[in-house]
Amino acid sequence: MKPRIYFNTHQDWLWYLYNNRGYRDLRICLNIHRKGETYFSKWFLFDDLMHVDPDERMYVGFSNREHMYMTRNELIENATHRTVMDTEIVYDIDDVKWEQGMELSSIRYKAKCIQKKVNGSVWFTGSKSYHIHTYIPKMKDWSKKKRRDYKASMLELMHSDMNKASEKCMIAMEMARHYKSGKRKVKVIL
Repeated sequence: MKPRIYFNTHQDWLWYLYNNRGYRDLRICLNIHRKGETYFSKWFLFDDLMHVDPDERMYVGFSNREHMYMTRNELIENATHRTVMDTEIVYDIDDVKWEQGMELSSIRYKAKCIQKKVNGSVWFTGSKSYHIHTYIPKMKDWSKKKRRDYKASMLELMHSDMNKASEKCMIAMEMARHYKSGKRKVKVIL
């Protein structure tokens, strides 16, 4: 498995999602680790961030009531999560419904099958599973309920994490360090 990174910065990647994928409700957050616990920041709308001077210091509050100040660029480059796009289905195949003891090679096989069926991209975080991202542009024209129902049916079919059906769900951001494994989420060719 050979990792491939296509963008130099998080900001480049987020601009791609915003401009090329047309995702205007893109939100990001970051996490910190304190005393063995993980805490997440408030969510930031990418569009709002792009109206802030790159070097302007911003307040970043976390779920443990800790806070810090970062420049806009620091916040973007340290982001660890983003929201699922309206036109995206994210298959996270380490759900508890999978048989206990399934080897990584089996998960890779399943990921490859899903990738071929739905023409998606496969990402690996160094954790338990592959994340398959699929893009269906016509979903942009659907109602939120229709999108959610369709995503839920596809995720259920593949025994994937059902939380990913919501557009309010944060996922590990591409090229960012994963909050559990500490490794970068990279695109892979299986």
